[in-house]
Amino acid sequence: MIANEIISTSGDIIFKKIVNKINEAKCFSILADETSDISGIEQSSLCARYFNNGQINEDFLLFVPVTDVTCKALASTLLTSLDLIGIDYNYMIGQGYDGAAAMSDVFHGTHVYVQEKCSLAIYVHCASHSLNLAISDACNVTSIRNCLGSVESIYNFFNSPKRQNILTTSIQNIVPISSHTKLKQLCPTRWVQRHDSVMIYLELQDAVIDALEKISSWPDKNTSPSANQLHFVINNFEFQITIQIISIVFAVSLPLNKLLQTPGFDLSHVINMADNSINVLKEMRKNVEKDFKLIFERAEIFLTIFIPYLDNFITMISDRLLKHKSLLKSFNCLFPIKEKDNSDTFENYITGLIKKYSQLLPSFSPLLVIAELKLCRTSLQNLSKIPSNLSKLLNNCNENDYPNVYKLLKIVATLPITTATAERSFSTMRRLKTYLRNTMAENRLNGLAQLNFTGQLKLIQK
Repeated sequence: MIANEIISTSGDIIFKKIVNKINEAKCFSILADETSDISGIEQSSLCARYFNNGQINEDFLLFVPVTDVTCKALASTLLTSLDLIGIDYNYMIGQGYDGAAAMSDVFHGTHVYVQEKCSLAIYVHCASHSLNLAISDACNVTSIRNCLGSVESIYNFFNSPKRQNILTTSIQNIVPISSHTKLKQLCPTRWVQRHDSVMIYLELQDAVIDALEKISSWPDKNTSPSANQLHFVINNFEFQITIQIISIVFAVSLPLNKLLQTPGFDLSHVINMADNSINVLKEMRKNVEKDFKLIFERAEIFLTIFIPYLDNFITMISDRLLKHKSLLKSFNCLFPIKEKDNSDTFENYITGLIKKYSQLLPSFSPLLVIAELKLCRTSLQNLSKIPSNLSKLLNNCNENDYPNVYKLLKIVATLPITTATAERSFSTMRRLKTYLRNTMAENRLNGLAQLNFTGQLKLIQK
């Protein structure tokens, strides 16, 4: 009882500080995702994104048990939970979920029912999920899919103590400078890990071939044929060409994928990074024959794989990720630029923003806000270096001098990007609510979760 009281009190102290910061910001987005815990209870993880003390924060709030997973019920649970913990959902300007039909359906998705109560809460499909789906769809080119399947089969083959020992010995003898001692599994959902898996495989490929040759000579009637078959696959020309193609293209998408796993970035940063990735891929597509002529001079099959793979990659990222660009378009008038604006377009956008967010702005006079924005942009253009992201832009925008512009910038900075914070909370839940502690009550679970997240945050800050 004493332990539970200490955990509950500590969790409450942390939790109340977070809630107070969110309410003081008067502008936040909610991030949510669901999973089942060890006891089979469906748990919804609620997190909040807001701007405080000059930076964008994403904080875990609590786990909420869910019994009814219908769209309307999920929306009701979310809003009721925010109300109970003391967060004013009238200031919610964004909601970030994955692309599941229950959450994203245009007519009856959870976000639609939330918007009935919070009209300003724009739904944003998690950018990490969008990118994962884009890469997954792009990898549906037959040769790419088969190659990744072969890499997974190689990992599974060596995922046993006896075979792993042979591979470890081969690594020590053939690639002793490698920091890796084993292959890495191809994660079906986290494509950033797929890049690591492919790169580690390429680094250890000579050792893998050596180990397979040794195992092929075993008298074991099951293991030996499997090793021989994988050895044949690896030495196949198409496999070797394809694995190189995958590593090259994955390398382009890796920075964007890693960015999406980092809290504190803003939507404009993501769009710029996605645009840059697409431009690099298009340049590769344009110069495919020139850039790889010397390496793959006789490999006509290479072009038949690389071109459709690049085309798919470009199309999928454009379709799935850059759709957020239209969401950001109306906010572009807030950013300082060197070129002269089209006055009609500029005033249409800013007037639309004023109308939409009038209840959150200190002033509702369009003329005053437009004049304020022009003054603010002029002052920012006089800086030696124009701020490169929204956090820096907010820190250079004086809230007292330009209160309406500051609020609009705060809104766009708070728009949700990914649900990565909510998903990370599931790892915490699995460590806390284990098989031996599957009857843990919600108060204890949430108290321990808050303590865990606070400890992680301090480690990151250090």
